[in-house]
Amino acid sequence: WQPSVLEIYPSRAIFDWDIERDLNNLLNNQQQNDRLYSSNKVIPATPASGFEDIIDSKSQASKILAKNPTNISALQVLAACHMQLNEFEAAKKAYEKLIEVQPQNPEVYFNLSIACKKMHKYQVALGALQKAIDLDDQYVSAHNSLGLIFRKLGRYDQAIASFRQAIKIDRSNAKAFNN
Repeated sequence: WQPSVLEIYPSRAIFDWDIERDLNNLLNNQQQNDRLYSSNKVIPATPASGFEDIIDSKSQASKILAKNPTNISALQVLAACHMQLNEFEAAKKAYEKLIEVQPQNPEVYFNLSIACKKMHKYQVALGALQKAIDLDDQYVSAHNSLGLIFRKLGRYDQAIASFRQAIKIDRSNAKAFNN
């Protein structure tokens, strides 16, 4: 069994190498302070990670969150792991916790919308995408995703308007042109 690839657009992904560095630094600091962990390396949960790496990252992020429930990097890793494992309700909860910690981060709302879309919770996904756009009106991927959900719901005029807005922001956006 292989987990599905995480649906995050690379240009707006919230999980990157900086998070891996932050988690490594966090773990190293925790080791120095209280020897909480026996390993000083967090394996990043990226779309290319194997199943065991995802489970290990999920476990390590959970340990960090047990000690610091608002750790942004650990919440991001945990949410990404849940998404890769098709645990969409758990991912949704992790993204909602991230929103409590980072209410001005449009990427978190965008990723919440992906989890909701996977569970066919389209109205919640629409709300999350609209909030992402409210925070960053130039967020091309959010406009495009909004159009996709509107199209799925049969709200074609709104879908077309969303796709047009994505193209207006980025004329080279092939995804919006193809929708």
